[in-house]
Amino acid sequence: MKKLLRESKGVDWLEWSMFLSVALIALFFITNQVLSFNEERAAMDMQQKETDLALQFKYNIKNSDSTPEQAYQELRQALLDEDLDKAMNVIHPAYRYKYEDGLIEAYEEGRLSEAVERLTPLKEKIYDDGFVTVVYSVEPIPGNNYSNNPMEGYNESVEFTRTQSGDWKISSI
Repeated sequence: MKKLLRESKGVDWLEWSMFLSVALIALFFITNQVLSFNEERAAMDMQQKETDLALQFKYNIKNSDSTPEQAYQELRQALLDEDLDKAMNVIHPAYRYKYEDGLIEAYEEGRLSEAVERLTPLKEKIYDDGFVTVVYSVEPIPGNNYSNNPMEGYNESVEFTRTQSGDWKISSI
């Protein structure tokens, strides 16, 4: 009987260590499977959101009645009306930082309408990717054709970019 008790104590320790090892391996395997599932699900959700955004963007483009010419005219009119909010709204949100300080300064000095002189009529389309970006050349600024300043009198361009809502906004002027 004493011999049997001694053997059972040894067997208990060995059984417990085997059980613990198997349990840890099973726990590691299950944890790994759960993490893999969560990563795969997150990737699928992100891919679905991107697909939804792309489809929404295509839908917005198809159903938008906005044109680059209208956006340019809206900017000209907003500047003539000294309306800073409308002028800022015509500029693409991703590019506002380039023009915000200058427009605010001109607004505070009451000089927004003077900027219209530099917004000469759109001349011709020089680039069109058929989807998101269009670039127009503009007529030279009148009276500056014979200036000694190399930055005056040359043909500039205006770039228009679509927003997520499908509307054309000015991205570079």
